[in-house]
Amino acid sequence: MNRLKLIIILLICFLCGASVQAINKKALSDSLLGRFVKHPAYREQVKLLYNIIDLSETTKGNHFYNTLLFKIAKSHHDVPTQLDAIRNLNNVYTDSIIFYLNYVNSLPKSDNQKETAAFLRYQYALKNYLVMSTKDKSNYLAQLVKQYRNSKNNDIYYQAGNLMILLSTLAYIPTCRMSVDYMRQLGELTKRLPADGRNVIPNVYYALAPNFYSKRDMQKEALEADRAFLNFLNILERNYRRQGRIYRNFDLFRYTSYRRMLLYTSCLSQAEIKDLFRRMKELTKNNEEISEDLKSPSSTAYIRYYMATGQPLKAKPYLDNYLAQKSSDEIVFLPKFLKYRIQIGIMIHDKGMLPLTLRYIKLLEDNISNNINEKAQELQILYDVNGLNQQVSQLELIKKEAEVKSSRRNTSIAIIALCFVIILFGITFRQLKRSKKLAANLKLSQDELIEEKSVILDTMDKLEDARNKAVMADKMKTLFIQNMDHEIRTPLNAIVGFTQVITDPEIELEKEDKEEYMSLILKNNDLLLKLVNDVFDIAQMESGNLQMAIEPCSLNSLCNEAVKDMSSRTEKGVKMHFPQHITDFTLSTDRQRVLQLLSNYLSNACKFTHEGEIKLDYYVDEQLKTVTFSVTDTGIGIPVDKAEIIFNRFEKLNSFEQGTGLGLHVCRLIAKTLHGEVKLDTSYTSGSRFIFVHPIT
Repeated sequence: MNRLKLIIILLICFLCGASVQAINKKALSDSLLGRFVKHPAYREQVKLLYNIIDLSETTKGNHFYNTLLFKIAKSHHDVPTQLDAIRNLNNVYTDSIIFYLNYVNSLPKSDNQKETAAFLRYQYALKNYLVMSTKDKSNYLAQLVKQYRNSKNNDIYYQAGNLMILLSTLAYIPTCRMSVDYMRQLGELTKRLPADGRNVIPNVYYALAPNFYSKRDMQKEALEADRAFLNFLNILERNYRRQGRIYRNFDLFRYTSYRRMLLYTSCLSQAEIKDLFRRMKELTKNNEEISEDLKSPSSTAYIRYYMATGQPLKAKPYLDNYLAQKSSDEIVFLPKFLKYRIQIGIMIHDKGMLPLTLRYIKLLEDNISNNINEKAQELQILYDVNGLNQQVSQLELIKKEAEVKSSRRNTSIAIIALCFVIILFGITFRQLKRSKKLAANLKLSQDELIEEKSVILDTMDKLEDARNKAVMADKMKTLFIQNMDHEIRTPLNAIVGFTQVITDPEIELEKEDKEEYMSLILKNNDLLLKLVNDVFDIAQMESGNLQMAIEPCSLNSLCNEAVKDMSSRTEKGVKMHFPQHITDFTLSTDRQRVLQLLSNYLSNACKFTHEGEIKLDYYVDEQLKTVTFSVTDTGIGIPVDKAEIIFNRFEKLNSFEQGTGLGLHVCRLIAKTLHGEVKLDTSYTSGSRFIFVHPIT
């Protein structure tokens, strides 16, 4: 809910602009107001009011003058100015929004009028959503999904309004893959808006998109959104200058965008990052607020810049000042900045890292506890004892009436999923207990360091070892957080949410909708099953308890089966194939484990290949006595410097994509057990090519 309030505040600021010139705003505003009260010609009145609005430093004042502008424009039958004033009203109550929406709908139809109506619908839905109960929010989401799908053939503004509302609701129920698709669709709709009806919807999109992609570490998409945002600001400013609105200025938004872009180190060169910082410094010349932020002893801009340009020692004093603050308004930066400081401390052999390490561990523990509490609350709401029994009974009744043979399987899905979540919660709690034990050991090491000064060299070695363990614990806990918060929560919410929808007698669903929801339930159940199977497989393989069933295996048959099993997961337009070998080859191996490895490769390719093809093949080298399997795709590719770490446990280059981060690690363990090798072919640059080398015995 706080995130939605922040979006509203940012949007209001963006719509109203920001005056950042070194001028006496109060004196100028009073001077313009003095000219206005002399009742000049109508066009001069409008121009004066716009400049007074741009100089206004309070929300109350902005609302008053926009209301006055609306009334004057209405008296002169100036519809475009009326619509502009309505769009820029601040602190509008829901009743007032309804009043203005009805008024806008009574005006002659135009692109400008339809866009304003869509924006008012969005404002009204957002304000109502903030005060909804948890159950109402869940039901509202299902209705919005259906409403948007049914509106795809409607007017472009009606579609955009539905999309903006839907993106706001998805902040509560994080069906992440859906929200990314919807954000991209809103971006495409924004590009297609007619020239006379793109006054506010682009503002909403550009206020949401850069932060949306940046928080999900989708750096390529975030960079594209920020660049489009900056270009949009330039166009807006030129238009305002032509209208005589010389006090409208967006330098603060440019600065915020530049500062955010310092995070996109995988997409920007060092020269581009330095150029961004140069532009940020130039903006400080005419804006005290920007200058104060950049020159602060705890400047987040300098921290990001020095870390992005490989100058961690220069970032150290800013990090120390930032971390020394008793509280921080930007608490979202704290985990990353603590991690930066600990890394710098290890690099320079700083002996005072223990308090920061303990603080970092405590922060991670708090995050785990908060996430678990949130999950417990959601499960309590969705799995109320009486409600759950009633839902199961309703589900059986509905499916009997529809004569759907798979009723028993679908009825048990939610129960199975809940069991898996309980198991994984247990794993998380056990990991938390281990982390607390590690923290206690670190504290003990510190006490021993003070008491046993005579053995300082030996104690330093112990402290270094403790630090390394803390770093490893940090990584493992972070990975567990990502896994629990996304990979479990997302499919579980989908299973529970859509089961709730199809069992609710008050929601009438068409057969097509019901089948789609049931398909989503089955798909997400498979995700949970795969996660648990991968965890168990890793435990067995790492402990050496997994026995391989070695037997002769036809490679043509094996590859055909892998392609057949995975081809249904490709996106539309992507071809998956295996070129049949004229001469088959029989390999002594564990057929099921090799099939599992190849399926993981193919599944990984499906996630990141949106066009082109995915090819599975093998090559037999009689001299080296090896069989080399390869899975080649035309997807987004993998950076060369990530070629090794992608096979680590829970490693994901894109934490927002579905998957557990375990698949490639399982592949490595299978290959090791079979005395083989897995790797990424870094010489292939048209996508990704994964290799599995199997010895011939």
